[in-house]
Amino acid sequence: MCYNNYEVIYIKKLVQSVRCKLQVEYNSDVYNALKDTVHKFADACNYTLDIAYIKGIHNQFKIHHESYKEIRDRFGLTANLAVRAIARVAQAMKSTRKKKSCPRHFKATSVDYDQRIFSLDVNSWTVSLSTINGRLHIPLAIGNYQRHLLLDQKPTFATLYFNKRNKTFYLDISIKNDVPDPDDLANSDSKIVGVDRGIYNIVATTNNIKISGKEIQHTRRRFKHLRARLQAKGTKSAKRALQRLSGKEQRWMKYVNHCISKLLVNSLNPGDTLVFEDLANIRERIKSYRKQTNFQISNWAFYQLEQFVEYKALAKGVKVVYIDPKYTSQRCSICGHISKTNRDKHSFRCEQCGHVANADTNAAYNIRSAHLAITNGLSSTSPKVASSLSYKLPALAGGS
Repeated sequence: MCYNNYEVIYIKKLVQSVRCKLQVEYNSDVYNALKDTVHKFADACNYTLDIAYIKGIHNQFKIHHESYKEIRDRFGLTANLAVRAIARVAQAMKSTRKKKSCPRHFKATSVDYDQRIFSLDVNSWTVSLSTINGRLHIPLAIGNYQRHLLLDQKPTFATLYFNKRNKTFYLDISIKNDVPDPDDLANSDSKIVGVDRGIYNIVATTNNIKISGKEIQHTRRRFKHLRARLQAKGTKSAKRALQRLSGKEQRWMKYVNHCISKLLVNSLNPGDTLVFEDLANIRERIKSYRKQTNFQISNWAFYQLEQFVEYKALAKGVKVVYIDPKYTSQRCSICGHISKTNRDKHSFRCEQCGHVANADTNAAYNIRSAHLAITNGLSSTSPKVASSLSYKLPALAGGS
């Protein structure tokens, strides 16, 4: 059986972002200083973005040359806050250049800090932050979980977030942890588990995990209908309700993806391997689907699920790899025969050997086999290794 595909491997260093609530009284001098800094930082970013976009500049050094002095004078940022604003704009310009899109303006929600304008004191559990009103020392309102993660760390980067809904400030502190290389932990008992993702079953695996998408799709349709009703009203109160609904849906999707990723990783041992389809271009591939299926696939947070699986797996010593999804839904996992007619919605029946199986489970076995073909040298294409050797976790405020 010959597989003509590629493989992407994401391993190496683990960078974790620990979310810490700042102990700041509403409307106090510290609160107002932080809020003003968030707004001035966003204003500086947007001013710099306009310059970079109009002049077509993507290089950080050139953007710095064009805007540094002006944003310091206009917005009162310290030297290093100005540098961080320019760095954020340069990253945005770089991203839009790849996507060939127009950059979006920045909202007043966050500020980036490096070791020159931020420090952590684990003895007093306080942080020192540079603001437009000078350096502030602020206590952290955190529990034992965050303290355990931050102890013995020397963080060099953090992001300040302002939650407008509850008027609270949070600091995401980036830390680095050594994690075992999954390849060093692999042995003869290590498992290789294929994972198929879809709509009818959100995931189906070769180690007998199957998560139905029925309830998830029901909830998402409810959100869709609520959005349509509010959009039809068009009032100011309806627009505010739409914003709240959007936040609620995003939090729900994040929770579901955390649960799925936790279930997948907890079913494995250090040294095992999870094999996924590479869905990098899924939105381009589904344009020919019917409208309802297109909506279902486009709106699901596939990339977020991958992120959650990757960081949980990396922390446990489980390897995550991605293979070319070509023909995984049409190939018989027993004889290798490929035909569109093998699959009928959720059922799979091979027209050549008669093998009968759940279509998603059959695809999961094909995904696993494709990885094995690559590792055993049966594929005509050599593995493609991801360029990044580090992975930044979503902020952790609890033990998920």
